[in-house]
Amino acid sequence: MNISTSHNAQKNHLWLIGTGYMALEYTKVLNFLKKKYNVIGRSKNSCDKFFNETNINPIRGGLLSALNNYEIPKQVIVSVSIENLFECTYELLNRGVKEILLEKPGGLNINEIKILKDLEIKNNARLYIAYNRRFYTSVIKLLELLANDKPIKSLNFEFTEFGHKLKNDNSIKKNVLNKWLYANSSHVIDLAFFLMGKPKKNQSSFYTSGYSIWHKPIRFHGSGISINNVQYSYKADWESQGRWGIEVLTNNYKYILQPLEELHYIKKGEFIKQKIYLKKTIEDNFKPGLLNQCEAFFSEDSSSLCNISEQYEHFEFYQKISGY
Repeated sequence: MNISTSHNAQKNHLWLIGTGYMALEYTKVLNFLKKKYNVIGRSKNSCDKFFNETNINPIRGGLLSALNNYEIPKQVIVSVSIENLFECTYELLNRGVKEILLEKPGGLNINEIKILKDLEIKNNARLYIAYNRRFYTSVIKLLELLANDKPIKSLNFEFTEFGHKLKNDNSIKKNVLNKWLYANSSHVIDLAFFLMGKPKKNQSSFYTSGYSIWHKPIRFHGSGISINNVQYSYKADWESQGRWGIEVLTNNYKYILQPLEELHYIKKGEFIKQKIYLKKTIEDNFKPGLLNQCEAFFSEDSSSLCNISEQYEHFEFYQKISGY
């Protein structure tokens, strides 16, 4: 593996920005794909830790230093902390980077998402949000089944979070925790929208209630019709018990993603939930969905990725669902 150090970053190489947990997961995929890339880190401690775990020596000093001292790369994967995603990507687009895979949610308010969307269009770039659950083996199998058992008639989803743990988690910045639906729950909401189409603006209802010391609101309920004429409903209670899940109903089956990594079904006229055993693939060796997602980013077919314009449209509904 030819990983360049801070002395020989090469033109048009892929950059991976960040040295935290997700960056470590990306390195496994990039190494498997035999990609040449440079890792951009910031602090000495984080770079040293990254080197000890991967034997890859990051370019140190942060993104601005790298942009000022090396050739601008063609492709970048942004894997920094959530509170720094917008600022980092803003700089990359302004410096002329044309292809960016940006960790979710891309920003912590709709104004940041709009700025990135407008910059992408202005600079004729391609900016995608890394919702890896679109690429789970379970979801790919579901899409295969739906091709023969369509259309989707209705869909239910739940995005309950473990509020009892989050309220005591001091490792998460307060501004991120206060927007936790964007920062984390949007994974499952994005997947629901991916399957059914985004909601129709004038045919959906959104309700919130409750208050906690770490987040307001804490209960979420709603329903409506999507642009594909799928009736949908959702719920979440961050003060009670629940888990992420999606139910997809057709004329013949109810398909269940709960947990999202698994796929079950119930046949019409029956009550027994059956598990669909997913075929083992090379994807199983990595964080779920990450290999498939990266292959889509590097390929000519990026149709399954969430582009920044789509994220902007979704953020309008995330605002309504969250009550922010």
